[in-house]
Formats: sequence, structure tokens, C-alpha cells
Amino acid sequence: MSLCEIEFGNMSTFTKQMDVNGMGVVLVTKTFLPLLRHNHFGRARIVNIASLAGRFTMPGFVAYCMSKAIVIAFTDGLRRELAKWNIEVVSIEPHLYRTNLVNQQRLIAEFEQQWNQSEESIRKDYGRSYHEGFVRTMTQAMDSARSEIEQVVRTMERAVTTTQVEYSYTVARYSERIRIWFWQTIAPICVIDFFMRKFLTDCNGQPKMLKEKMINPRNVVDYHKSK
Repeated sequence: MSLCEIEFGNMSTFTKQMDVNGMGVVLVTKTFLPLLRHNHFGRARIVNIASLAGRFTMPGFVAYCMSKAIVIAFTDGLRRELAKWNIEVVSIEPHLYRTNLVNQQRLIAEFEQQWNQSEESIRKDYGRSYHEGFVRTMTQAMDSARSEIEQVVRTMERAVTTTQVEYSYTVARYSERIRIWFWQTIAPICVIDFFMRKFLTDCNGQPKMLKEKMINPRNVVDYHKSK
């Protein structure tokens, strides 16, 4: 998992996660599909590990959310294509759990590397204090990750062994499920965007360029033209 704003770092933040989380799932599945189609021991079943992040995109998590959205879309399409072969396809979608992927020291080192890889003009526009605020916000989010990883393992076991399989399994607290459901089905996008912007401004502060020029973000293009 690599976390950063889209302008920070370079394209490797995206390509690595697409290759591993997205295309890696496609490659492994295509490799074993002939074996599964020729299975003579009853119904075959494919279980893919996705994430709730694939259904709701958070600022700073964009690359990761994109890679998990690939898995969800691939799983849905694969299930429909393989129905004629009686092959079941399932996704497991956990909330945030504490694994080595969310190790704080690793994340902080990666944030610093992404900042250093950013173009000088981008670092100048955002400012070091904004980046430090972003790092604090992301590390605090990772600190909220749940440690009960066995819940995911039990769900994986159930998805593999049950005779009445579900299309997808959400692994999260009831309150987390309600929140995701509300964001996905009821809350207007404009409301979600408003609260996201307010939350991030409160946590990260504003980029240096906006604070210095006291301009509306919609006028950023005009500001650059005037430089």
C-alpha cells in the first residue's frame, strides 16, 4: 500500500499497485482457469481479496483504491463469465486492518521519498508544512486500523468452505458498514466532497500557495499564468 496525493511522487506509486493488486490478480486467475474448468471434483470456486477501499475513494488513498476497484470489477465480470462453467467467484472486502502494509515507520519513509521525488514547483506550491500535515493525517488514519486480523482469516475460510456462498463478504464493524452504505447509496456526492474538503483542510492545513496568495482554488490556473 502506497499513500500519497496524486501530485506527489511519480507514476511508480500507481503502476506498482496496479501491477500487484490489480493485474497480478488477473494474471494468476487466467493461469489457473483451464485447470478449474477441467475440475472433476465438483464445483470450483475463486476467492479474490479486494477491499472496501475499492468501493469508496479517499483522498491520499487514490492509487490503492483504484487497484482494489480493479479487483472488484474483475471479480464481478469473471463471476458472470464463468457462470456457464459452474465456477463460483467471490470477493472479500475488508475494512482497514493492521498488517505490515500499514507499518508506520515504512509509511513515513515512503512519504518522505514521494515528497523528494515530486517536482520542485509542486513542493513549492504545497509547502513543507502542508506535506507534514498530510503525513500526520495519514499516519493517524493508519493508527486506527484494527488488529483483529483473524476476522479476515475466518471470513476467507468461510468463503472457501461454505456450500451457500455469497457474492462478496464485507469484513468490518457494523458501524463501518453503515457508514460505507450511507456514503455509497444516500449521501449526495457534493455533500461527501464538502465534508472531505473540510476534514482535510482542518487536518492538513492549506497549501502554501493558497495561503500566500489568498486565492480561491478555482483561480489556481490564472495564478500560474500570471507567474
